[in-house]
Amino acid sequence: MTWVLVALGGAAGTALGVFVAQRQGRRLAWTAAVCALMGAFGAQKHSASLTALVSFGVLGSAASMVALGVAPPIWLDRGAILPTALRVTKRLAVYCAVGVTCALAGYLALRGGTTLYVKLR
Repeated sequence: MTWVLVALGGAAGTALGVFVAQRQGRRLAWTAAVCALMGAFGAQKHSASLTALVSFGVLGSAASMVALGVAPPIWLDRGAILPTALRVTKRLAVYCAVGVTCALAGYLALRGGTTLYVKLR
């Protein structure tokens, strides 16, 4: 049953990735939001079914939007190989840095808020 939930969540995450891929100017913001949600979801204890569906399924597939955000390689001639490789590497580094930073921020925001709520209660 867990694999079915992961597959269903993956289909939803892929649909989200295709939706975001059509939005040319907002891919980085969507990637940041999805990674922040993944970090926040990782901060809490959930049932195995919910974790399979949301974390591994939807957010795991939607996080692969990083691959959609990378510039497609265009090999025109031998002189274009190095500039294209550098452009793809730079864009991938930016997407990974934003994703990791937002995942950490989401995790820390939820953990910090939970801790503050428990201490002030």
